[in-house]
Amino acid sequence: MACRRRLCCKDYTVGWVCALPVELAAAQEMLDEQHENVPHDVDDTNIYTLGQIGEHNVVIACLPEGQMGANPAAAVALQMKAAFKSIRFGLMVGVGGGVPSEEADIRLGDVVISRPHIAHGGVVQYDIGKVTPRGVEQTGFLNTPPTILLTAIANLQANHVRQRCRLLEYFSNLNGLPAFAREDTGPDILFKAGYNHAGGADCGQCSKEGVVARQSRRQDVVVHYGTIASGNWVMRDADERDRTSMELGGVLCFEMEAAGLMNNFPCLVIRGICDYADSHKNKKWQAYAAGTAAACAKEVLSVIPTTEVAKSPTADDIITEQHRQYSNSAALKAYSVDDAAEDHRQYSQFATLNGHSHWVWSVAFSPDGKLLASGSRDTTVRLWDAAKGLALQTLEGHSHPVHSVAFSPDGKLLASGSGGGTIRLWDAAADWTPQTLRCHSDLVRSVTFSPDSKLLASGSEDGTVRLWGTAAGSVLRTLKGHSDTVRSVAFSPDGKLLASGSGDGTVRFWDVAEGSALRTLEGHLDLVRSVAFSPDGKLLASSSADMTVRFWDAAARSALQTLKGHSGIVHSVAFSPDGKLLASSSGDRTVRLWDTAARSVLQTLKGYSHPVHSVAFSPVGRMLASGSLNGKVKLWNTAAG
Repeated sequence: MACRRRLCCKDYTVGWVCALPVELAAAQEMLDEQHENVPHDVDDTNIYTLGQIGEHNVVIACLPEGQMGANPAAAVALQMKAAFKSIRFGLMVGVGGGVPSEEADIRLGDVVISRPHIAHGGVVQYDIGKVTPRGVEQTGFLNTPPTILLTAIANLQANHVRQRCRLLEYFSNLNGLPAFAREDTGPDILFKAGYNHAGGADCGQCSKEGVVARQSRRQDVVVHYGTIASGNWVMRDADERDRTSMELGGVLCFEMEAAGLMNNFPCLVIRGICDYADSHKNKKWQAYAAGTAAACAKEVLSVIPTTEVAKSPTADDIITEQHRQYSNSAALKAYSVDDAAEDHRQYSQFATLNGHSHWVWSVAFSPDGKLLASGSRDTTVRLWDAAKGLALQTLEGHSHPVHSVAFSPDGKLLASGSGGGTIRLWDAAADWTPQTLRCHSDLVRSVTFSPDSKLLASGSEDGTVRLWGTAAGSVLRTLKGHSDTVRSVAFSPDGKLLASGSGDGTVRFWDVAEGSALRTLEGHLDLVRSVAFSPDGKLLASSSADMTVRFWDAAARSALQTLKGHSGIVHSVAFSPDGKLLASSSGDRTVRLWDTAARSVLQTLKGYSHPVHSVAFSPVGRMLASGSLNGKVKLWNTAAG
């Protein structure tokens, strides 16, 4: 390291906050040059490390020993901002608990960077809210990082796509320090969510049967971008971790300090994954993860030109402007679509079906309306007496969560799509004996039958749609074109068209006979969760993580209208048999019933404690079923009353 220089407080433009001594050590080792300290206010309790990374002058401060959480972090950041008034933005850098999922292959030592989502600013505080009849709702909004940091994220991602990642190069600064050595961390073991720690300082007593089998990976460290959940307690329960993640729309990491910074210290949050936020957590990976996070933070700074930093507003100016905008928006009266729509029907809940031990992903009625099927993360399909609300049978055989269920229109088959790329066809005439279909290379998100029951369509995480012959159980066509997961598929009433909704934010129309793409519809701002044709085939509805429902003209294949009102991801849409109603289920713990002619809300069905993932009308339209992430199915009476 070069000889130390002394600069002025006004020369420092980047603030770096960490919570643990090992995180501070990693940050200090990232400095290309360390500076002499400068005098500061005697009432300022922070101890600063000053230095240079690239051409950026950086201030580093750590929380006091033994103090964790949002309030201590906020105190450190506010004192830093007051002492160094030229700071443009901050970096909150340290360790966190990862949230592995089918969507995100997070491993120990990986790095998560906060990235804004349509519903929040990249960090969400999960332990604060208000109690309502639907349960606890998160309140407030944490600010997004400044534009200069969001631009840096985009450039960093581009560099990584081009295989120009410098993270490991910067991590090599720590090679001479044994505490940060990868070989001392031990193995990276992920246990199933339902398997708790058997006791002891490590997992030596834990059963190997509880271990999740994962494929080896070429990259030692992967950088993930998404939502970080922040709260004032340590998350160390896998079931609660997954439940909270789903309620918030999918998070990548849990930590304890960021919520204290976002609204008072414009910053980016960078977390190295040191555990899986479960009962098996220990500190063996802490130093290594702190090192990868620090190296990633240095790489972020490396893509930010100092000329752009100089032109950027100070952190104080950013906060002042955000407060002004908030005050202006708060003065405006919110307009509720519920208040605008005349509620001329009443819909009442008449049964709650308990039995699943985990989230219910999908619900579907049989063609005669006598049966209801539900697919769950507990890997089972359950059959219920729809009229009485009683459990009839549990279909077992899947080894992964069941994401989708659908009855064939002739009532002879029930299809279920699951992880591992498998589909099961359950034969009603043979006491639901299954046939297993395998062809997808990743989990199956959606299944649906053609109107004549001769075809089955499946959408998968592998980005393809497959058309199967139900008689032979063989693949007839593979439809390619989406650049991300195919989350939903639906046949038109005449069976000539197939619609698919994808994580790439588009809806595609396909010619079933030719197996060719007809048109790609764009407009949603986030991934498409569900698609459904109206009974007359004139409309297609789609729902999205952008919290909207869209109506499309199925013949012209063009956009008609966007329906807004939900305050969370809209997971599912379904038309009533007469086509007059559209039901939408959402992460905001409600089901909305829309008048398809007026395109307005008729009623909002409440009473859910968790996000509602699936909704379906009975064949005659008198009942509505919904599946929720509390593992329960609700039945509603939709007869006019």
